[in-house]
Amino acid sequence: MSLALAALLAGHAQPVRQIARFAVDDSPVVGLALSPDGREIAYAGPGGVHILDAKSGAARAVIPDIGGLIQSRGQGVIAFSPDGATLILPPQRQSGSAFLSLWAARTGVKQREIERLSGQEAGAAMFSMAANGKTIAAAANGDGARAIRLFTLPGFQPEPVINVSYMLQLALSADGATLAVASATDRLDFYASASAKPEGTLALPVNGWTEPLSALAYSPNGAALAAGFANGGHVELPSPDGTLRTAPNPFPTAPVLLWHVSQGMPQGAPSTLCGPQPDGVANMLWLPDQRGLVITDERGGAKLCPLNGDPAQSISPDIGDAVAIPALAADGHGLAIAVNGKIDVYVLQPDGK
Repeated sequence: MSLALAALLAGHAQPVRQIARFAVDDSPVVGLALSPDGREIAYAGPGGVHILDAKSGAARAVIPDIGGLIQSRGQGVIAFSPDGATLILPPQRQSGSAFLSLWAARTGVKQREIERLSGQEAGAAMFSMAANGKTIAAAANGDGARAIRLFTLPGFQPEPVINVSYMLQLALSADGATLAVASATDRLDFYASASAKPEGTLALPVNGWTEPLSALAYSPNGAALAAGFANGGHVELPSPDGTLRTAPNPFPTAPVLLWHVSQGMPQGAPSTLCGPQPDGVANMLWLPDQRGLVITDERGGAKLCPLNGDPAQSISPDIGDAVAIPALAADGHGLAIAVNGKIDVYVLQPDGK
C-alpha cells in the first residue's frame, strides 16, 4: 500500500446525528441533492422536483414534469451548483430538444436550457461533478454510442465531447482533469477532460459472481478512487415444489474497492473496505473530509464505511425492497437520506464532537 493511501486510511469516520425527518408529498423519492451549505434539499418524485427547507421540510418551490426523467436508483442528474444558486436538472418532458435545464435554486425559476447535440435523442441521465466544482460531465442513456458532454462552471461552457460505445458509470477526478468511465463490466477507461483523449485502462478484479459496477467516485482530495458493485441483494431461487422464492444472494459478494490515485489514474492493486456487501451498493458518496464513504443499498439501508478499517456503522437499517438515496452538503456538515417517501436529515460530527 502506498504511503499516500495509508495516510488516507488512517482517519476516523465521522459519526452522524439525526436532526429531522419528514414525509414528502411526491413519493417515492428518485433523486436527492443538498445545497452546499445544507440549508435546502431538492428531491425528485414522479411529479417533479421539489425544493424544501432542510430543517423543517417546508416547501420552497416546485419544478414540474422532471422527476420521471431521473434514474430511480438515485444516480441521475440533480445537483446544486457550487455557489448554491443554480439547480442542475434534466430537461422537462415537453422540452423536445434540451439536454440539461438550469433553475434558480431558491425560487424554482428556469434560467436556461442546454440543447442536445445533433443526433442526441434524449436528455441527460448520468452525471458527475468534480470536487473542485469547476467541471461537470453528463450523458444520456440510449442504445449505441454515447456522448459524454463536459462543461466548465460557472458559465457551463462546453468542452470536448467524449464518445464511448458503452457506459455503466462515470466519475470526474477531484480537479476535473480526468474522467473515469466504466465501459464494461470488468473495465474502467480514463480520458483527459480537456482533450477527450484516452489516458489508460484498468481491468477490474472481478469474477463471474460479481455484478456490474454500480458506483464510482474520486475522493474530494483526489488521492483515491472507490468502486462499489451491485452484487448482493435478494434473488429468486427455485423451491422444491418448482416455484420461485426470494432469498438473500447466496453467491460471494464483492467489497468496496479503493485505489490510490496519481494524476487521476489508479496506482497498484486496490484495497478493500467494509468487507462483502451482501445487499450490494446502490449509491456511494465520499464524506467531504474523505474519512469515509456513505454507502446505500437496494434494501433501504445506509451505512458509513470508515477508511481506517473499522467495521461499517449503520445509519439507517434495511427495510425491504427500497433504494436508499443519499446526498451530502459540500460544507461537510449535512447529510440527507431518502427512502420511499421519507427524508432523514443528519449532522456530521467531526471526530465525535
